[in-house]
Amino acid sequence: MRHVPAFIILVLLTRAVLGQAPLSAGSLVERTGARRVSGESHAWYIVTDTQIGRSVVYHLPPRRGGSEAVEGSIRFANDLLEAPAAVGARGDTLYLLFESMRPGPAFAGSVERSPRRMLAMRVVESTPGRWDTMPVDRLEVCPPLPGVGELVGLAGSDAGLFGALAEPTGTTVYVLGENAWTAFPGPQPWPRDAKMFGVPGGVGVLIRESTRARLGIAEVDRGTRELAWTWTELQGREREIAMRDGACAVACEKSVLIGSADGEGTFAIVASALPPGPSSWREIGVVTGVPRYAAMTALDTDGRIVVLWTDLAAGKPAGYRTTQVREFSVGTGRLLYAGEARITSPVTRADYLLLAISMVWIVGSIAIGVWNPREGAVVLPEETSLAEPPRRGIASLIDLAIAMSVAAMVRGAPTSEALTVMWWVTPEGLLSLVWALGGLAIGGAILEAVAGRTVGKMLTGCRVVSVIPPDRRPSHRVRIGQALVRNVVKWGLPPIGMMALFDPSGRPRADQIARTAVVVRIEPEVEDEE
Repeated sequence: MRHVPAFIILVLLTRAVLGQAPLSAGSLVERTGARRVSGESHAWYIVTDTQIGRSVVYHLPPRRGGSEAVEGSIRFANDLLEAPAAVGARGDTLYLLFESMRPGPAFAGSVERSPRRMLAMRVVESTPGRWDTMPVDRLEVCPPLPGVGELVGLAGSDAGLFGALAEPTGTTVYVLGENAWTAFPGPQPWPRDAKMFGVPGGVGVLIRESTRARLGIAEVDRGTRELAWTWTELQGREREIAMRDGACAVACEKSVLIGSADGEGTFAIVASALPPGPSSWREIGVVTGVPRYAAMTALDTDGRIVVLWTDLAAGKPAGYRTTQVREFSVGTGRLLYAGEARITSPVTRADYLLLAISMVWIVGSIAIGVWNPREGAVVLPEETSLAEPPRRGIASLIDLAIAMSVAAMVRGAPTSEALTVMWWVTPEGLLSLVWALGGLAIGGAILEAVAGRTVGKMLTGCRVVSVIPPDRRPSHRVRIGQALVRNVVKWGLPPIGMMALFDPSGRPRADQIARTAVVVRIEPEVEDEE
């Protein structure tokens, strides 16, 4: 699995039927000891249609500026046939836990829970600013969450993927390692509506009881592999927000945040430094026009909180829904974005460029292929003959390899990836190939006009000459115009260039149009003296 460091990753699950509470889970803060490791921050938003049981997964890319995602942008990531019961995330990976009921023993009239399934998907940046979901046609299978208790929640952090079950003996917290889960008995039973979230080095939980709300933070002791819990009693404004139905908690690198809607259209967010204290809470943002339930996540690359909800759109046809996004700065509370989600297209400008280039290649190759140029007389220099197709092919492959290496280096491709065929069929690899072909068309023309040969032709012992008869032009040296026409047709229209390797005439279409030829020197035979 490709590893992408991340400061914060949170996962959001929202029911599409308006009025149902979203599930929030999972954050990851990558660090080495107390030192922060730079990386990318992702978030996920899942809308479920409870009438048909299907879920649409949206991905919130990192907000890093430049060619990366802008504020308010989300992208379609996947379509699920079944709604997950809980979700969590670590790094670039989203984990989905599914559980379903099955009939109990015959004639018992009861149902029992099927084994819980844990699946995963991840995102990779194929080109700058473009994120693709992997695997393409399926979800990755992970070890199922053990235990027989009621599911409390799922959350991810740099310490692992955490799952909590309310079992007869109390709450048990499980942590997923490389290929198995490890059980940690909880300090006390948790209610089913407890909200789990990831924190640096461990996991957190928001617990609401009849008259009070508590926040628990646990770090994993790397020596004993035990959970050490610290509990904070919430008071005042933070308690009021935490006690609301649909309250959720998230964490950034240095802060923990609680947010909820009051049922009258106002969503409030309070924050405290980690570890939280009774007097360290402050309100950082208020969102108006929010339905009873909304989702909240953190994108901690530059310390921001994102609030999302799906609602009926005013002025739109009946049943039309929009996803609203509000982004806040954690440090200042400044509103960074407010409006509808910007759904990014899966087709980028690079895809359109490649499509346009492909159309030019196809149309140009057909036009050049059916055109029959009338050359007239063809005159080769003395003591030369046409180069054989294999020699020309080897020379072209040498030039192409050099140009591809330079193009990959200029575009910053990792050497390990540029040496693989799979990278060259990605959008970034195809664009690098276009750069290489363009460089060959211009650079090859200059070299052939100045020296009569490219690096490949020099190594294979051949050169390019003009075949215009001497009465029209005394020299067989190639003019810059001839060389440019020859190389543009050869490298600018790859199908025509590939057909040249199988042309038995020794003068493919590019040479016929440019009135040139690739020749080799004929060594004069030495007569034996008697």
